[in-house]
Amino acid sequence: MLTANGQQLGIVDDVYFDQNLGIKVIGYELTEGFISDLKEGRKWLPLPESVTVGEDAIIVPVHCQDALEDSFIPKEE
Repeated sequence: MLTANGQQLGIVDDVYFDQNLGIKVIGYELTEGFISDLKEGRKWLPLPESVTVGEDAIIVPVHCQDALEDSFIPKEE
């Protein structure tokens, strides 16, 4: 997933749908890789107002970088 200015937000690991509306996407879970998932957790991006789906990338508005939320917080050891 990339922003419109080329900033990589992560790799889409999962797509979330609204149960009541069937195929309506409500957000994406992003990963930066296995080690990063363990250390920092994955990120959640609620569906932005505009999304361009290409063959190799999903492009979202630049402000989506600030909209990323933690979806999993790893436990401290």
